[in-house]
Amino acid sequence: MKIPKRLTVMGRTVEIVYRTDLLQDRDWTGAANYSEDKIELLPISDIYKMSPAKAEQTFCHELAHFLLYHAGGAINHDLKSNTYIHKNEEFVDLLGSLLHQALKTMEYE
Repeated sequence: MKIPKRLTVMGRTVEIVYRTDLLQDRDWTGAANYSEDKIELLPISDIYKMSPAKAEQTFCHELAHFLLYHAGGAINHDLKSNTYIHKNEEFVDLLGSLLHQALKTMEYE
C-alpha cells in the first residue's frame, strides 16, 4: 500500500508530513495534528529503521485518530468516563490495524 501525500476528511485537506523529531521529542512514530490538519510520520531512514508495514500501520493508526476525531460529538463521546474515543489508544490502534489489513488485502478485477 502507498502512503498518500494528502487526503480529505470532512471537507478538510489533511497533509501527510514527515518529521524526524517525533521519536526524539516524544518517542512516537506518528502523530495526528488536528489543528494543522496534518498526519505527522517518522520517515524511514538508516537512522530511524522501520519496516514498510510498520510505517503503513502507523499511517492507518493516525488516520483512525482523524476519522474518529471528525466523527465528533455524541458519536465520539463516552458519557460514562467523559472521554473521547479518538483519545483511546487501544481502540484507535485496533481500528488502525483493521484498516491497514483491509487496505493491504483488497483485490481488484
